[in-house]
Amino acid sequence: MSTPLELRNWRKGAQRSLRLLFNGMVKALGEWKAGVAQGKILTTDIANLILEYRCIEKDAALMDSLPLDARSIFQSRYTMKLQRKLDSLRMIVEALANACASMSKALEDFKTILLCDDESDTHLGDPRLDMAICTSLTFRQISLLFDDIVEKYQRELGIKQKILDDFCNDGQHDEAFYQVHITAWMTDVEIDSNRVQHVMRDVALDAGMPYNNE
Repeated sequence: MSTPLELRNWRKGAQRSLRLLFNGMVKALGEWKAGVAQGKILTTDIANLILEYRCIEKDAALMDSLPLDARSIFQSRYTMKLQRKLDSLRMIVEALANACASMSKALEDFKTILLCDDESDTHLGDPRLDMAICTSLTFRQISLLFDDIVEKYQRELGIKQKILDDFCNDGQHDEAFYQVHITAWMTDVEIDSNRVQHVMRDVALDAGMPYNNE
């Protein structure tokens, strides 16, 4: 594909693909944000539940005052309540994984616009690599920008999974341990949110698309 007409036609298709990529990223980013907010509440609830149970368990006088049956019921209810909350947190991590997968798939689909009719990979010298798709951003620039975003979210997903694993494999951890995990969940340490929003705004502006990050 090298004639001016073919390049113009390719550019029109690339613009459609860019809109699909952008809309897919907006949707996935919204799902991630919602999942993190829900997880913030759950991680705090789980930590409080565990620490409160330990305080009661360590109160020998209180535990000794309970009949054996009441003590067993208390422990059983705690275990069930904890498991329900852990199951909910696990579902949230799965939702975050789905959001990451959606980002990756949207970018993967966008990159297929550079596939040649007779080959399964791109040419390093393909003029379309550095051709502006809409106003000024090129295929190469857009791909690199979103590659970086997707990579950061995938790395953050690994941290979220580790937090879930640590909560499920509870040892005799102190309050500081849980506070560190809650803070890590809330802050998305691998993700520069300002950078992500800057990229999204720049792409939207370049392509003439509306964008509201609320």
